[in-house]
Amino acid sequence: MREDASVQRFTVGKLATYPEQDSTVFLEVAGDQSYMQTGVCGPTRSLRPGESYDLTLDWYATRVGGPVVSTSEVAAIQTPLKVERADSKTKLTGTLGVFMPGNLAFTLQNADGKTIGQPTTLKVTPAEVVKLEQTLPAEAEAKTLVVELQNASGTPLGEIAKLSLAVTIASTPPPAK
Repeated sequence: MREDASVQRFTVGKLATYPEQDSTVFLEVAGDQSYMQTGVCGPTRSLRPGESYDLTLDWYATRVGGPVVSTSEVAAIQTPLKVERADSKTKLTGTLGVFMPGNLAFTLQNADGKTIGQPTTLKVTPAEVVKLEQTLPAEAEAKTLVVELQNASGTPLGEIAKLSLAVTIASTPPPAK
């Protein structure tokens, strides 16, 4: 089974009036046919002759299943990213799809936001679902993990998540009697 997603991103005017009961999007499905139509509704505007209004709509495609719980400028997230620290290990999990090829960079930061060590990277492409099960260096002074998409040259394209590294204490079950 293919897991494809199409994402449309646009800015919603908080004080604007939208048609169709103030909806910003619409979805139509044709009964028993394999047909679906989606669209974006722009805000209602009164324009004088010669005036214009721009609505910017960004389209992205990636390989990731639904439901998509959030998006960023560079990724669609199916399973939220979660980080756990236990037994001197840091583990990152989650599922996402990226909108452009490159590398995911996992950067540890201290309390002042300074990078600790070298970022760990993972090559990614929009053609493949990204299922994260990353074990990262356990740095005692690390307080935050930043996950961002970079192009092949290492230039940041956008942040996907900034996660707090709360200490998780693994509980040991009591000995059997």
